Amino acid sequence: MLLASLIPGAMATGVSIIISYPMDTVKTRLQTGMYKGILNCISQTIKTDGVLGLYRGVSSPLTTLVLKRSIQFKIYEEMNGKTNSWISGCVAAMALSPFGCPVNVVKVRMQDSKKDRYKNMIECIKDIWKTEGARGFFKGFKTNLFKDMMFGTLYLGSYGVIKDSFETMQKRLDKNIYGYDFLVSSKGCNFFAGGLAGTFAWMILMPVDMVKTTYQSGRSIDFVISNINKNGIFVLWRGVIPVLLRVFPSSASSMLTYEYVKEAMIT
Repeated sequence: MLLASLIPGAMATGVSIIISYPMDTVKTRLQTGMYKGILNCISQTIKTDGVLGLYRGVSSPLTTLVLKRSIQFKIYEEMNGKTNSWISGCVAAMALSPFGCPVNVVKVRMQDSKKDRYKNMIECIKDIWKTEGARGFFKGFKTNLFKDMMFGTLYLGSYGVIKDSFETMQKRLDKNIYGYDFLVSSKGCNFFAGGLAGTFAWMILMPVDMVKTTYQSGRSIDFVISNINKNGIFVLWRGVIPVLLRVFPSSASSMLTYEYVKEAMIT
């Protein structure tokens, strides 16, 4: 029964990763200063590594985050009936953050490199172990933990609030509005609540993600400070456009998948 209860979270995570990963790669490469802009990043990545270059390092989150986040969803569900969604989201995210940090380090290193450095995830892991030891997999751990806690709080917390608000709003919708049937359905509610919650959380946490990515790519905080001095405070939101392009569809599809699979398993 425990394994079966993890399936909705696992399915939701898999869908989210597949949809969002190309733009996540673009976001990481912009944050580390590899490219000038989105189009330059996409065109150069495809030119040097092919279309699959946008999925560089995807095996790391696919093989590990699916399990991690499915457990987080389970913790969230168990706690949500006993406390509010904000606290449930925070605890669920914090509980497995130590497990997620090494995954993020490998993912960022793969995204921040080209084919000639690491051919695959195993080569990347071996290189980190050889040059930095076990501690290398926990680069930026404190920032990673803080971001996970805040993201869990903001994303899952606001998801619960937005979902409740949307359910109230559904009763007032004009029946002649385009897409009425979808908008008043539970699927429509889950879709829009997930998308809006994800967008809300990412917009606030972009600066934290910038610092986290800097540490996990092997750079120091001096890289961020130098960037701020050179380009101003808004450099902390570098990569926000690819984030916005990916976060609504991936978060919306993720929560829709989660609620749909959970409901299907109950019935």
